[in-house]
Parts: sequence; C-alpha cells; structure tokens
Amino acid sequence: MELTAHEDIDAPIETVFAAVTDFNRFERALLRRDAQIQRIDSQDVPGKGMRWQIDFDLRGKPRKADLEIIGFDAPEHFAVTGRGPGITTLFDVQLIALSPRRTRIEMRADIRPNSVSGRVFLQPLRLARAKVLKRFRKGVRDFARRIDGGGPAPGSDPVQNRAGSAG
Repeated sequence: MELTAHEDIDAPIETVFAAVTDFNRFERALLRRDAQIQRIDSQDVPGKGMRWQIDFDLRGKPRKADLEIIGFDAPEHFAVTGRGPGITTLFDVQLIALSPRRTRIEMRADIRPNSVSGRVFLQPLRLARAKVLKRFRKGVRDFARRIDGGGPAPGSDPVQNRAGSAG
C-alpha cells in the first residue's frame, strides 16, 4: 500500500531539511507516546546507517520495529526503512527548492506485507485506504504548517498517522 502527499512550505530547503531530519526531536515525541526507543548505531551526525529499535502499542497489541536510514542526501532527500513482524515500510522524503524561500516536501510511505500475518495486518488499512490517505496527508500538511511557523515545533507529534508506521 502506497501513501503519498506533498505540501509547499514558506521556508528555505535547508530549514525544511533540518526539521525533517531532527531525529532527536522525533525520538522525544515517540517517548511522549509511551514508545520505547533505542538508538543502535554509533553515529554522531545524522546520516545513512542510523538505526533504532522501537517498542510500541498499536491496536492494543505490543509491536516492535527496526528503523534504518537507507538514504541521506542533504538537503534534498532521505529515506528510512522500517521492519516489523510481517511488515516492511519504506518512508521517502524528497525536498524541492521552489525558490530561495519556498520548498516543496513530497512524502511517500510504501507499506508491504512479507508474511501472512502482515497481509492480515494491512487488510483493514487497504479497506479504509481513503481514510488512511486522508490522515496521512493531514499529518504532512500539519507538519508543513509547523515548519512554516503556524504551530508547535516540528517533530512535536510526528506519528499522527500510525498507519504509516512499520509494525
């Protein structure tokens, strides 16, 4: 299942890239949502190869996910893969400088089952695809507004759409 969204942001591409790659802030946001998160790499700066293990509850059940940055081309692109029992998710963020002070953010989440249990997990999401896509796009829009300065700091609630999470 693929989810896509794009928004234009009144900020330079470097500012937007810094916001979407502020992984410390995302870690804190997950902790506020009662997830357990552990960095399992030793990198000092954001980049390809950063990895996390996350334990969280979804639909009333404990879930686990391993996340890894598989692409990192500042300030235009980064990609994260998430693996959980039965599910693999590729999350891709592309930034396009429309002008020196305006940036388009394009986000794509591609969620794939890799087992029967993964297919069972994804089936309700496929059936509610329009609703899931609407929530995903709203999350991207809200995140873009926070970068624009119209709300709380970016990363304050990055997991608004749990359907896009690996698990």
